[in-house]
Amino acid sequence: MTPTTLQQPRTLGFVVLIVATLAFLVAPSARAAFVLDSFSATTLDFDGDPTNGFDGSVARDTPGQAPNSETGLTGVLGGVRESILTLVSNPGGGLIFFTVDAATGTLSVSAEPDAQGSLTLRYDGTAGAGGNLNVNLTGDTGFGVQFLNNDQAFPVTLTLSDGTASRSLTRSAPVGTSQLLFPYADPAFLGLNLASIDSFSFLFVPDPAGDFSIDFLQSITAVPEPASIVLLGVGGLGLLGVCCCKNRPKNC
Repeated sequence: MTPTTLQQPRTLGFVVLIVATLAFLVAPSARAAFVLDSFSATTLDFDGDPTNGFDGSVARDTPGQAPNSETGLTGVLGGVRESILTLVSNPGGGLIFFTVDAATGTLSVSAEPDAQGSLTLRYDGTAGAGGNLNVNLTGDTGFGVQFLNNDQAFPVTLTLSDGTASRSLTRSAPVGTSQLLFPYADPAFLGLNLASIDSFSFLFVPDPAGDFSIDFLQSITAVPEPASIVLLGVGGLGLLGVCCCKNRPKNC
């Protein structure tokens, strides 16, 4: 075998490995690192009468705030969900409301045509006592808000706190069914100790007549696609074949 003949399969093997490695790096999917809130439990009750069951609803028809603190919840990291429903203005008397449907595991927000308001959700495990979740996000890619449906784009702000500093990032919720991602590598989160996050806060500001629903809130991490793993394996086998060929030139 001539050196040129041997060099060709060796070069091909390296090319296959390089392509496979790039595919491994740039073609990730995502999986949940942990779920912050699955909306599978609630103690909210619109009529204030727990004897007829928790309906999971809160509404406002006059400007102001409706704060609530739910404790002992399953499916919520730290067991505590704090919410503030705010109605800023409603010239025609319209209302804004939200509902946690524990049976389907969804949170829904709806505003009537003249109702301008917002919903804040806060998770710190202490019901306002400073936060002690102590969550390590260093191995995660970002935070995902999974929208089941959304009829108009609107701003969503995520605020993270490590107990000393707080940082916020605002992104636009896309229309339809999608996952809104807040990357932890975004410069907005610089200065935070991502190894020890004590609280998460979300501010949803839909336009009047806006309606949306959320399936869950979760931190996610990137994992390689199965096809990329297979391709990487093929590249490795290609190099192994080249090495064998080099050691046994008469059989190549």
